[in-house]
Amino acid sequence: MGRQRRRRPDRTTPSDPPVGVPTGVGVVRVADDPARPRVSLLAIDQHVHGAVDTGDPTHLALGYLDRLGRLVEVLRPDTDGDPGTIVHLGGGAFALPRALLARARAAGRPVDTQLVMERSKAVIRVAREQLGLRDQPDLIVRSGDARTGIERLGERQALMVVGDAFVGLETPRQLATVEFLDHVRRVLVPGGVYVVNLVDQPPYPVVAAQAATARQVFGTVFVVADRGVANLKDPGNAFLVATDRDIALGELGHRLAVGTHPSAVVRPGRLATLAASARPRHDTD
Repeated sequence: MGRQRRRRPDRTTPSDPPVGVPTGVGVVRVADDPARPRVSLLAIDQHVHGAVDTGDPTHLALGYLDRLGRLVEVLRPDTDGDPGTIVHLGGGAFALPRALLARARAAGRPVDTQLVMERSKAVIRVAREQLGLRDQPDLIVRSGDARTGIERLGERQALMVVGDAFVGLETPRQLATVEFLDHVRRVLVPGGVYVVNLVDQPPYPVVAAQAATARQVFGTVFVVADRGVANLKDPGNAFLVATDRDIALGELGHRLAVGTHPSAVVRPGRLATLAASARPRHDTD
């Protein structure tokens, strides 16, 4: 079998700006998207990690991020109109938390506090200076390691935890173990949901290992992606979802199958086969 090329998360090639900012795990750059005049792209080394539509904060300009935003909105636990807290692991361009706030306000939905944990102070500085990130009461940005940040949170503080942290194209190892997910489960409210963005390709070793790990902690584990990835044919982004509440996957699939960037649910049997092929990961590995 020939070597398969791994696709970047919504691979896009920005034009190089004159100056890059070192982050410790790569050089961050911001550039205009030549195809979309209002969109600014954030790249670390050669991988695009975010995009901001400066004219419309509700618009998520990357396909994978639009799918992730839709998934978060659909899976948010019902709180009878009361706001809560959504924790984001990884900030990047901070497009997703800002879009969730803007969409909730526009629709008259509960405005949840968006708590963002971003390891790199350089990324935060670039987002503030070049991508319009501004202080606001419902958007809290904390600089530091996401694993440490989750461990310091108290019990039942989050409606959802959303993982979108990468070193290159890999989820940091300390955010992909049974012990880490034990902490995530502890900080989630009853019925709360963990969603993590993964980048993988056939035969999907990353999805397999993450699913096997999540099944050690949560009662319900499934994966959502675009149709090519959900059919286990294409490389790309996949969203692993873990929760202790029952979710009707058929109904969820119908709700996600519409829109500019439709998604599909990986068939449970195929995911179970994948998970059975992998070993759960632990901190001691």
